Amino acid sequence: MYKYLRKNPKGLSRDDCAVRCLCVINEKPWIDNYRELCKTGEAICDMPNSAFTIDRYMSRHGYSCVHIPMGMTLGQFVDTYVNGTYAVMCKGHLTPVIDGVCYDTVYPIRAKVLKVYKVK
Repeated sequence: MYKYLRKNPKGLSRDDCAVRCLCVINEKPWIDNYRELCKTGEAICDMPNSAFTIDRYMSRHGYSCVHIPMGMTLGQFVDTYVNGTYAVMCKGHLTPVIDGVCYDTVYPIRAKVLKVYKVK
């Protein structure tokens, strides 16, 4: 299942998927998440929305990786993981999934899942 969600305070809906995802999973304001990702990226000399920066952020906050079947799509993940809060990484995208619902501005149902972080 998918529900449209835009968190950007200026109403923009592109290039902020990591920040938008964090807003959903940690319930902090957009600007706070943006600043924290920027600080994390700066510490490792990488961009705030890179996979390495996101991985560092998730590890630092105690979010654990979930092992999923190789080749699983986002649509399959949403249908399978109907309980819990997750941050799901696909190629070039990070999206929150809560209790089997993907909250985002897009729903790349066929995108292959690369990594999953269990939040709750």
